[in-house]
Amino acid sequence: MQILKMFFGLVLLIIGFGESPLIARSITAEPVEVSSTVSAATVYAQGALVIRRGSITVEAGNFDVAFNGLERGIREESIQLYIDQQVGVFSLSLGTHAEDQAAQPARMQVLALRIDSIRQELALLEADRAGYNEELTIMTTHRNFKGGDETGISVEDIRAAGKLYRERTTIVKRALVELKYKQAKLNQLIGQLNAELNELAPPTPPTTGQVVSRIIAPKAGTYTFELSYLVNGASWTSDYDLYVDGEASRPADLVLVANVQQNTGMSWEDIDLTLSTGNPNRKLAPSKIIPRYIGRTPTASVGGSGGQGRDIQGAFDAAPRYIQGVIRDGQGQPLVGATVLIYGTSNGTSTDMDGRYIIENTSNLKNFNLQVSYVGYQSYVCAINSTSVDIYLADGAVLSEVVVTGHSAKKDSRAEDYSPPPAPPITFGTEQATITTRTYHVDAPFSAESGTPTNAVRLIAHALPLDLRYTAAPKVEPVAYLEAMLTGWDALNLVSGTLRLHLDGRYIGKSLFNAQQESDTLLVPLGADDRIVLQRRPIKQETDRRPLRSRVDYALGYEISVRNTLLRAVTLRLEDQVPVSQRDEVKVDIVARSGDAKFNADTGSLVWQLSLKPATSELINVRYEVSAPKEVAVVFE
Repeated sequence: MQILKMFFGLVLLIIGFGESPLIARSITAEPVEVSSTVSAATVYAQGALVIRRGSITVEAGNFDVAFNGLERGIREESIQLYIDQQVGVFSLSLGTHAEDQAAQPARMQVLALRIDSIRQELALLEADRAGYNEELTIMTTHRNFKGGDETGISVEDIRAAGKLYRERTTIVKRALVELKYKQAKLNQLIGQLNAELNELAPPTPPTTGQVVSRIIAPKAGTYTFELSYLVNGASWTSDYDLYVDGEASRPADLVLVANVQQNTGMSWEDIDLTLSTGNPNRKLAPSKIIPRYIGRTPTASVGGSGGQGRDIQGAFDAAPRYIQGVIRDGQGQPLVGATVLIYGTSNGTSTDMDGRYIIENTSNLKNFNLQVSYVGYQSYVCAINSTSVDIYLADGAVLSEVVVTGHSAKKDSRAEDYSPPPAPPITFGTEQATITTRTYHVDAPFSAESGTPTNAVRLIAHALPLDLRYTAAPKVEPVAYLEAMLTGWDALNLVSGTLRLHLDGRYIGKSLFNAQQESDTLLVPLGADDRIVLQRRPIKQETDRRPLRSRVDYALGYEISVRNTLLRAVTLRLEDQVPVSQRDEVKVDIVARSGDAKFNADTGSLVWQLSLKPATSELINVRYEVSAPKEVAVVFE
């Protein structure tokens, strides 16, 4: 009796669960198709998080719903589905879906029937050809006649048989020619009909991505949903526009421009777009240091587990831990502010006041190249085979990089004629910083067809403190170059990119902005200005060659004249040099130098920071002595 009670109780429990609203309906055999549109996207340097929104009307119960018409190449692990809080998402799966084939036009059916009729006619013609060929074979085989044993074949019989064979053979061969011609014409007609048929045929429906989800609805109703996932068919890169006021009366404006590429296969119509500096493809865990050994390492094996230990000799790593060197021009003068990058990456720096650079953290790179660029010089890419690489850049080949030369004379001659440069373009972005990344929300709706050219969006304008100065090395070139010195850029968490330069509202060229440089001052070249007049002349050279001495003393020197023809004060960084001895028996001593020049004993560099008043001149003198053995040649100024 107790067992019967337990049995009936279990049956009632099962019946009670069967009446539960969560499973009031059985799962449908075919998923319910749900339409959605792209409403938002977050684009990364590589890839994008696509967000689709829509609504679905269902009854109470468990359902399989299919979101069709999605992008190909969805990363399955990234799929997220959010529905009303009352609806549960039980499972998600990724697949593909072929769209329904479009209905064929009526003309296609007519053409198909016509082609079938012609093929039947071709089959009948082929049968006729086979019959004629068989008859021709029989006649050819039995064309030899034999008479009786006593009388033989008469001449009249031979003539009659030959005539019959000739006439019938001619008829058969002509019939075969006519049949062959008819078949050729019919085959040509079939080709034309097939071409027309192909033109009328609807395109093959594309195969798109599909996400199938099982949902549990507690009650019937219409619910909104949000489906998100990562795709690889989108990216963005950054460019910059720098607007500089030649009078330095206001800060410079650095405008971040995003170049958005959309190749997802789907159209984006008025979506909510966000750009992120994050990278979902980047690993999340930090790297670990493993021991590195010199000499024999018994545990290192080749050829599988049975291989023998190999001998590891030499350095710790196949790749250097850092790269350093000096960037110079064709005359051997160091280039200040040249950009040095690991080719194809953003890892790099800019050269300092002595043209020196150092790039660290290169031990994880192998067989990489170094890329060097500087406005007005040819860019250069070279392979790395040492930890110290000095590079010389050739000048004068990239004239399109810098086009302008200074400011207009009219602006200096009459101050009242000067009009301030136009304001930078209006931007459409809102910036937000997170713990590890920075995002830019595009404030206007964004539209882009898949596969269209890059879309440039002006995001953010940053006002940076600005100082202008001139730089000149008259020993190499008696020309002063204007440079903008910008500060505050390093707090903006920017990424490297092309820098377009605008001086007083006009485009003058482009450079490369390196966001990985160590200096907190961004040095931007703005071109030459011939109104700073420079001239370098050697002073009188004296030589002391006493007969009884094994040494020769030289009194050398030069003078530099600087004239500021502008009607405003300017700052000039003037650089020159004295020779550096590489032998103990050769002595070089500076006797006198004008002004407060910074001297580098290792390179012989002399740097003056001059403040030139309007329409004034200044003279710089440098005198030095060289004492060397008679056999050592000394080059005069």
